[in-house]
Amino acid sequence: DPNMFTLVQLVQMTTVIIALGGVVFALRQGTRTPLIWVWCLFCLGLGSVALNDAFPGQLGLFGELLALASIITCGFSWLLARVFFRPDPAFDWRHISLVGIVALTYLFDRYLPNLVSPETLASDAMVTGLRSLDNFQTLSVSIFLAFSVVEVFRSWTRSLPQLEQTYRIGYVAVYTVTFTITIIWLRQSPAFVLANPWTEIITPLCALSVLVYAGIFLRHRLANPVGIIGANDNIIADALAPKADPLPPTQEEIALAKRIEAYVKANDCYLTTNLKVSRLAKLLMEPEYKITRAIT
Repeated sequence: DPNMFTLVQLVQMTTVIIALGGVVFALRQGTRTPLIWVWCLFCLGLGSVALNDAFPGQLGLFGELLALASIITCGFSWLLARVFFRPDPAFDWRHISLVGIVALTYLFDRYLPNLVSPETLASDAMVTGLRSLDNFQTLSVSIFLAFSVVEVFRSWTRSLPQLEQTYRIGYVAVYTVTFTITIIWLRQSPAFVLANPWTEIITPLCALSVLVYAGIFLRHRLANPVGIIGANDNIIADALAPKADPLPPTQEEIALAKRIEAYVKANDCYLTTNLKVSRLAKLLMEPEYKITRAIT
């Protein structure tokens, strides 16, 4: 159905545009934390999937590079979940190596047939080996997506603020629905997929949904870092309460504290009833967690 194919391409290109927008938004935050870098890799990987699927076989060598980036997108999704729900350091070289192994299996699976003779390619050992690589890639995708959901519950406690719990429930819902549809339902029902052309749009819509909600959660996490979840719901007086064993302030925090003091005095902000950190952060165009730390 030409109209359906056009609609599928529209969804895929929308995903590409939003992914690039997500990268630009992250890089404009003025900080280069692991969260920012992993988010950018996640966006580029998901955008690569969408772009390569929108123009299958039409992008030449660029398409090959996109395919390599897209195959490890689920790995980036797992790393993103770790930085969303774990304090630094959320991952190390071992976790990065796991994602790299999946990329290597794709390279073997994609290019090994071009490097051996037709007789070797047709041998039982080669056929079994390539099938094993395919199965390993499918399994790794499933594991990465499952681990992304596990990360949500690993640090879940009853003391989490209601807003944090709501965002986490949404995160689990989006990933669970995506996993169920794309990995379990569609892959296990090839006859149904072939008989219903409209199913072509389901996977792109799932990818777009994951990207959009991950972006929403990124904004939430930037305003509410893992280490101080709930702190931004307090008023400034609460932020001034003494903390046990406070870390020495950095030069950046000292400078921001002076800037806050000058702004409050110049604009009579201290006359505002129940002035919140979130309001002050908007006035100063700074992330809420930086305002909280500077005040503290």
